[in-house]
Amino acid sequence: MLELVNKSDWEAALQLGWSLERKRQFTLAVKIGYRFAVDGTLEPLAETPELVRADAYHGEPDSSSLSAASEMVPFKAGAEFLLSGTAHPPKAGVRAMEVEAALRFNDGSQWRKTLLIAGERQWKKNLLGAAPTDAKALGPLPLRYEHAFGGVDDKRDKVDKRNPVGRGFAHRGRVEPGQPLPQIERGPRFIVRPTEQPEPAGYGPIPSHWQPRLEEQKGFDLKALEDGHCPYPRNVSASLFNCAPKDQRFPQAFQGGEQLSLRGFFPDHPGAVELELPQPTPEAFLVIDNRWQPLTLQCDTLQVDTDAGELYLVWRVGIPWPVSDPREAWVLVQAPHSQAEHETEPHAEQEVTA
Repeated sequence: MLELVNKSDWEAALQLGWSLERKRQFTLAVKIGYRFAVDGTLEPLAETPELVRADAYHGEPDSSSLSAASEMVPFKAGAEFLLSGTAHPPKAGVRAMEVEAALRFNDGSQWRKTLLIAGERQWKKNLLGAAPTDAKALGPLPLRYEHAFGGVDDKRDKVDKRNPVGRGFAHRGRVEPGQPLPQIERGPRFIVRPTEQPEPAGYGPIPSHWQPRLEEQKGFDLKALEDGHCPYPRNVSASLFNCAPKDQRFPQAFQGGEQLSLRGFFPDHPGAVELELPQPTPEAFLVIDNRWQPLTLQCDTLQVDTDAGELYLVWRVGIPWPVSDPREAWVLVQAPHSQAEHETEPHAEQEVTA
């Protein structure tokens, strides 16, 4: 059985589960948090929040979006970016604005995602059927999928499976007078016709029971899980546990040094906030029979909370471990050091087992 020994100031946890290859494994996850200021300075949090062990919602799971996605999943494909926060108008009285998040990677490649934010609008009747009302003045708007396109057409018993909690959806564009339009859209322009059904827009995690993630869940067997067997089907997707929108997923893990730009998220600061992702990588070892085996952690998740002014990095590694293995072993997590230091520490094993 594995036991975790965390000698770092960061959050770490072990969880038993199944690998992508459908083999038993322990997953080690490590989380580091930083506070940032609008001038771009970063400093480590005195206490990083605990790793999220299960999906959390803003309300009931069937009628609200995720407030936080589980960080204790066994694997992810590549890396992904998640953001929670609020759109803040640059000045009073504006009816529309943009928010933008961008990354510049160490190889020079760039990613950028801009969302359009509007004041409240509704559908009204006109000679051609329906048209949007003028947008009201925009106030601070939480960036939740409740304000993006989607929702339920109760009159026709239809639902937008991409975002069941959103607004603006009507089966075949049969909108009702007074029906609200979405306030968060991807663009390049706001919708103006009832037949338009754009992709729900946001930066936050997507629940597993929404499309497109629902498609990846096909074959997931809860009964097998209850019986102690692997719940995944064969040839399961490597992105089964990725929860970010697909345009916020990247093929490689974060390395540190990437440039993050955030615009439109901070009151009284309409310009962009430029941050450089920190580089300290936690060090981990599997210790069995007084032998130290280094574990290669991958930083697969970058989360930003613009309301709190905090960002979090999550590293992950799977450790193969058959349930029948009777050996006692430890997973040691600590701040970065060289392996040579461990090899020269005469009482390293005693420190781990203490």
